[in-house]
Amino acid sequence: MTQNVTIVLFSGIVFVVLLSIGTLVIAASIRREARRISDSLEERHGGLERELALAREHLCKAQQHIKQLEEESPEKLKWELAHVREELMRLRRTYWESQQEATQQRQEGLHRLEQQNQQRLRLEQECQNLLEELGRWRERYLDARLEVEQSEQQRSDAEQKVEQLRQMKERLLQQIRQITTE
Repeated sequence: MTQNVTIVLFSGIVFVVLLSIGTLVIAASIRREARRISDSLEERHGGLERELALAREHLCKAQQHIKQLEEESPEKLKWELAHVREELMRLRRTYWESQQEATQQRQEGLHRLEQQNQQRLRLEQECQNLLEELGRWRERYLDARLEVEQSEQQRSDAEQKVEQLRQMKERLLQQIRQITTE
């Protein structure tokens, strides 16, 4: 019985040790992941701080430019405003011309597509007609070939009959010679 208690105690200790080791491994893994996440967050934070500093610098420059423009003469501001308006009108005109050109190109593209579709249909119909014509020519060829084979057979038959008649003629001539010599 003490031996059973010892085995149970030993098993319990081994289980506790294994559980502790497993917990340590999991904790180490979690700690590494937490460190990786922390490093990533620090890197992002640094990037955001750099972006914020850059944005502040741009804001400062923009405010200085605004102060400079406010300090300059109103004539220069009017001239710049007129220049900006002219540029805006030019851009609008360019945009309108681009839109017109795009519309025209789209219509031309649709027209070309319609022509291509019509040509494709015409070619498909021509292909169908050619296939039908090919079928008719094939039938004619087969008929002509059959006629040629029949004619060859008839010629062969005629040649055989001619040969038979020639042989018969020779036999008859021999028989006539035999009769006349007797």
